[in-house]
Amino acid sequence: MKKPLAYNLKNARQRLPQRRPSDNKTRGGKCLIIAGSEGMAGAAILSATAASRCGAGYVYLASERKRLASIRNPDFLDRPINSRQDISMFSAIALGPGLQ
Repeated sequence: MKKPLAYNLKNARQRLPQRRPSDNKTRGGKCLIIAGSEGMAGAAILSATAASRCGAGYVYLASERKRLASIRNPDFLDRPINSRQDISMFSAIALGPGLQ
């Protein structure tokens, strides 16, 4: 298992993968965000937006609220929070923004 990377302002730009204009979503990888308890949907949407802007190809949003992803941005994919599917398919996972 790879050791997680710690980013700071000095080294973040050097370590983040660079995407070419010809790249498609598959090259950007898959990001799972588990976020957004009832009343805190904004945290989930902001996290998903940030992941997308940072270069994630597919952004999966798992939340207690149904269809939270399509409220603001149809590019985010809904994922049930109780799913037991293998998480090894994701390049990155964010856990906790807006969870109570």
